[in-house]
Amino acid sequence: MREQKNPETHEVKTLLTWSSSSRPYAKWNKRFIVSLAALVLLILLVLMVIQDFLPMAVVLSIVFVYAVLATFQPESIEHKMTTQGISSGQHAYIWNELHSFWFGEKYGSRIAYIQTRLRFPRELVLLLGEQSEEEVKKTLVKFLPFREIAEQPFFDKFATWISTLLPLETPSPQKR
Repeated sequence: MREQKNPETHEVKTLLTWSSSSRPYAKWNKRFIVSLAALVLLILLVLMVIQDFLPMAVVLSIVFVYAVLATFQPESIEHKMTTQGISSGQHAYIWNELHSFWFGEKYGSRIAYIQTRLRFPRELVLLLGEQSEEEVKKTLVKFLPFREIAEQPFFDKFATWISTLLPLETPSPQKR
């Protein structure tokens, strides 16, 4: 016969809740658009000369997606940390699925990065908005190890290297 577990020991308590944008957002300025267009045209010209049309389509699709994301402001979502895990928008993750966390910044927004043990997503990106970084850290450190400096993924290292070679002016941060 199975024992009944005490329901009070499995009660889910909300530890921290806040709302923020679903992703970092920056409005493009004129100089950024001109620099990006020149770079894309140069790449397309080189690909056209060597008659490699599939990479041309890939470049155009990446620019299209990037432009669409820059056109539409992100929606506001709620982040919640409970004794069971983290929920962000419509997605929930239990503490066993999460590995460690660190903080960063993009377009002037403070971000909590949470590495997962899952294949997808590999990391959660929670914009802090008006929420204090110290309060988020105080809550997360109870369940996950904090890393001062995270190892940059290969794509981030590559993008940083490319940006030093071809400095585009970064878009100006847009506050919501």
